[in-house]
Amino acid sequence: MDREDGRDVEMFLPICFYLREKLNADIKMSIFYDAHQIKYYKPDIVFLPNTVGAEYYYLIAKLCSERDIPVFALDSEGNFRTDGKFDFWGYNIGKNYFQEFVCCWSERTRDYLKEKAPKYAEKIVATGNPGVDRYKIYDFISKEAYLKQKGKENYKYVVGYAAWAFAKIYYPQGKIDMIGYFDGDESRLETIEPQRKQVEEVLKFAIENNPDTLFILKIHPLERKLHEEKRGVNECDNLEHYENVIIEYDEYNISDLIHICDLWTSFESTTAMEAWLLNKESMIILTDPNFSPSLKLSKYDEAQPIVDSGEKFQQYFQQFKLTGRLEDFHSQSMRDIRNKIVAPIFGFSDGMNHLRVMKYLIEVIEQLPERKSIYKTNFRFWLLHYLIQIGKPIMKIPGVENFWKFKKFKWVFRSFRFLNFEQYYQEKRPYFEAFYEKNDLDRKINEENLLDELTLHNK
Repeated sequence: MDREDGRDVEMFLPICFYLREKLNADIKMSIFYDAHQIKYYKPDIVFLPNTVGAEYYYLIAKLCSERDIPVFALDSEGNFRTDGKFDFWGYNIGKNYFQEFVCCWSERTRDYLKEKAPKYAEKIVATGNPGVDRYKIYDFISKEAYLKQKGKENYKYVVGYAAWAFAKIYYPQGKIDMIGYFDGDESRLETIEPQRKQVEEVLKFAIENNPDTLFILKIHPLERKLHEEKRGVNECDNLEHYENVIIEYDEYNISDLIHICDLWTSFESTTAMEAWLLNKESMIILTDPNFSPSLKLSKYDEAQPIVDSGEKFQQYFQQFKLTGRLEDFHSQSMRDIRNKIVAPIFGFSDGMNHLRVMKYLIEVIEQLPERKSIYKTNFRFWLLHYLIQIGKPIMKIPGVENFWKFKKFKWVFRSFRFLNFEQYYQEKRPYFEAFYEKNDLDRKINEENLLDELTLHNK
């Protein structure tokens, strides 16, 4: 994986639980730069969060395929467009699936991929997104506990905002990404900064007019990867000085932050769907309905109340304070649209997507004796492995990691051993155990063929 926390880890964690606790599997974690570990550990299966989203995932999958080492992969970005405008092959320019199964989030994306890659149709299956299982399995941090940790117990309300990474426009790769977002229309880039300022003004108005409310501004995860000496300004940077504002980066999982909040807001974010899964009401900040080319497909603007100004925010929030709910959010039309959005994106929301994945992973495990895997040195990964070893003592020298040439690599040295992953797994393990016991899953799996029943839609 590329990091020891976040989205990909949440997808893998319930699968890790099943592998360890039910199949007694030995699991070794490694950062994707250190794929030389494959030769060292000689694994039966290499597990990846995806095979196209980052070049190294693709290279690892290709290398394993060439050496008959089974690759099992999930899909980190399973909610992709099926109108032909999304390049679902990513770095895989040869357009070959190297993994044993292609695990799609939904039947919508499964059917689309089967149409576009018919020679792989038999291995393309819909499993749902195992990362959303946590909403049915975990207990999350309470608002009271969070406020106490932050020394903010005096606030009555908490509002969250999911940032949109407007600052990507300041970086070469980010600019390329934004051109893709605008369907190749480079002239639209000039609309980003005015839009950022408008969103900032809405947030500023809300913050200044609600001193009894703590605003949690969650920075977009992509901004962590913009490793330049000086980063650009996003819609949250100029608001950090307010007493009733907290900027959150990586200290808390997004699911914990959503659970803390009384109300969730965003510019355009899938975190809105996560809020719905946690039974939280949400609003979308949308000052220019023509800015986003993807809203027509996502329909986020039809599934939640629209805030087009600071005054509109205040109107909705005052209603929430007085009645405890947003009346528009509970309208039948918005409820219907939310239901239509969630199913085609996440597939299933019953907490058992990881079991759907396990159905196919077990099939791969059962075929292992027939494999003749080859484990030999790959020069590129061997070199990266030893560069990491050489870099470890250098990065421990005080002040070195703050030099911009080294700064962009410090996350590698903080994550490559995945020590925090093990601690996090042990924290969440009791929740998985309780979920299995509550739903009598061990018996249903062993006696009632539950895994087969959960995947009947793929027959």
